[in-house]
Amino acid sequence: SRKRTNSSSVLIDLTCSDNDESPKKPFAPVVNEQNTVPLKLYSAFLSSNYKKTRRSTEEEGQEKATDARNNTVAVTFATWNIWFGPPHPEMRMAHIASIVTKDIRPMFIGLQEVTLGLSSVLFPLLQSEGYTILCQPDAVATPNSYGCAIGVLLGSSSRIQKSGFLPFSNSIMGRGLLFALVELKGGQKSSSILFTTTHLESFVRDQPQTNQARQDQIKETIQFVEQFVFSNHNKHNNIVAAVVTGDLNWDDERLSNTKKKNASSKTTSTNTQDPPLLPLVQSLSSSFKGALWIDAFLEKKTNEGFTYDAKSNPMLQGGYLQRRFDRCLLRFFVDGSSIQACNLYGQDCIPGITWDKSTYKKNAIKRVPVCPSDHYALAVTVEFPTP
Repeated sequence: SRKRTNSSSVLIDLTCSDNDESPKKPFAPVVNEQNTVPLKLYSAFLSSNYKKTRRSTEEEGQEKATDARNNTVAVTFATWNIWFGPPHPEMRMAHIASIVTKDIRPMFIGLQEVTLGLSSVLFPLLQSEGYTILCQPDAVATPNSYGCAIGVLLGSSSRIQKSGFLPFSNSIMGRGLLFALVELKGGQKSSSILFTTTHLESFVRDQPQTNQARQDQIKETIQFVEQFVFSNHNKHNNIVAAVVTGDLNWDDERLSNTKKKNASSKTTSTNTQDPPLLPLVQSLSSSFKGALWIDAFLEKKTNEGFTYDAKSNPMLQGGYLQRRFDRCLLRFFVDGSSIQACNLYGQDCIPGITWDKSTYKKNAIKRVPVCPSDHYALAVTVEFPTP
């Protein structure tokens, strides 16, 4: 079971001072005592990652050259609920690290359901590839609990200007918003991006208050982000975009996405469906300059976009639930910004390992393949004009 705590909406500042090169303790990566992963896992990670990393570096160089000629810069944002579940945690984290660093290679990634044990494997692997890790205070470091984390791929021309964690005022699960304001230096002047990640209140059967909690939490998120941008726009150079990512547990597309049979509809009554997310978020937009909030997937829709898919995920065999729980919401504050790609990752099972899964309805054990997580990763690439 996961630890649940009451929350208060007092902002926790995690920013380092200008003279302090090391992160403050609350968001320092949580790893094991040796700050290492098992040699076998690390060797497997390197052997599978080396050639592709070298190749992707060449590709990145070509992309940057093209971007320079086009006076644009491409930035990839990702979000992944890495799942606190029991099967093969070390192998799953090694696989997730490999996908993140060699396939997606985002500048920003938001992670949810990060536990003490998972972080001890995942964080050193991400750090070995250049990522700086920010963690939700206490939650990731506490046994029998989980929380959020952010990975930022910092280069010589970028730095974290400000970071923090906002506990939600209405949460019985210790949920909140983790954020990082990152400066990107390029062209004639610098620009900044506000990246956030969250894990909104989970659905609990026969507890409709969790539905209201999600609505309160997304409102608190948007209000905080917009106020932050308005208050810091001049102080921290030119903020070109605000990004909200995470497992939002939002269920607003059930009727439009599926034609449920009568038998299935008995298990998911429409009174538990969340209101349409994008209109709700857009209604909260301030009059501060910039376009309205957008949902990245809806801008580049090529499939149904289910990030939780019990029909296609071989580890979740036998389920029916298909939802777009994980989202990437963006608000641009500079003209000429555009979404170039939106893709899912982590859909293949990990070769050579299985899980003896309990099937509750039939009270039996079923051997199934193991995927990196019960959720798929969502990655979005955005082009910004060079300042």
